[in-house]
Amino acid sequence: DLAQWSEAECSAATQHIARYKSLRHVITRGDLYRLAPPTHGSISGFIYVAKDKSEAVLFIHRGFRERVTDNESLLIDGLDPTSVYIVEGHDTAMSGRAWARIGYQPALKNLEGAMLHVRRQ
Repeated sequence: DLAQWSEAECSAATQHIARYKSLRHVITRGDLYRLAPPTHGSISGFIYVAKDKSEAVLFIHRGFRERVTDNESLLIDGLDPTSVYIVEGHDTAMSGRAWARIGYQPALKNLEGAMLHVRRQ
């Protein structure tokens, strides 16, 4: 019941809705790439890529593992291999080809997920 939410919960929901609305054009009109199913390993994800490949929205989730390894990568498909992209929260810009070969190493704990904006530079 939304009427029972605290002010902090309402504020958090407002922020989440605004974030979704800012990326909705990519999510609803982009091409979907399934990157890794939940049964593949502890990291699963999918990405929506804009038709012009200028941006994308990456959804990533870490399942439960007794021992979380930091070196697991999610290979990102669908980006223009010759363009350079930066993933939100990641300091290094790399080509679409590099993201597909090297991948993204998420800093997620067990059962955490993230929605990240990927932008062409």
